[in-house]
Amino acid sequence: MKLKYYLRGLGIGIIVTTIILVSCFSMQKPKMTDEQIIEKAAQLGMIMPEQNSAVIAETETTEPEETEQKNEQQIAAEKLQQETETQMEVPKEPETETPQESVVSDTENAENAEQTQQEPFTLVVNRGDVCRTMCENLAANGVIDDSEGLRKYLSEVGYASFISAGTYQIPYHASYEEITNILKAGPMEQQQQ
Repeated sequence: MKLKYYLRGLGIGIIVTTIILVSCFSMQKPKMTDEQIIEKAAQLGMIMPEQNSAVIAETETTEPEETEQKNEQQIAAEKLQQETETQMEVPKEPETETPQESVVSDTENAENAEQTQQEPFTLVVNRGDVCRTMCENLAANGVIDDSEGLRKYLSEVGYASFISAGTYQIPYHASYEEITNILKAGPMEQQQQ
């Protein structure tokens, strides 16, 4: 087609649009003045500054009386509650565990936690898992502190996309370099063959 037909169509479109917009804007209601807006707001229940001060003065005079009544009721309720609690108190049984036993159990718990953290974490990398999933799994299980840091390190080293699927034994709090070396060595299934 020729350019003049496109230009003719564009010109007709502009003229039609202009006519529609002029007719829409000419049908709009006239603008309201400030006084009309204030009157309409007052009809709808808006409180004006002059009225607001009168409302505040009314509420200030009634509030202290109400709060005094509430305070007296609260004090009476608290006294009643304290009286019932003192009547209902049951003598406590003496503790069966001595402080020395609790110290021993705390040290045993700490030793058990250290032993479990000394054992390496078994990381299972499934086929199709991405580096981010593996790093988040290590961070979620407390092996590393920062999953994003390990992911960035593996990307910088160029090993992020070459992790084989399988099972790995990763020690807790290992450095990024140690983890990378374990991943490069391959899964335990390959090492045993």
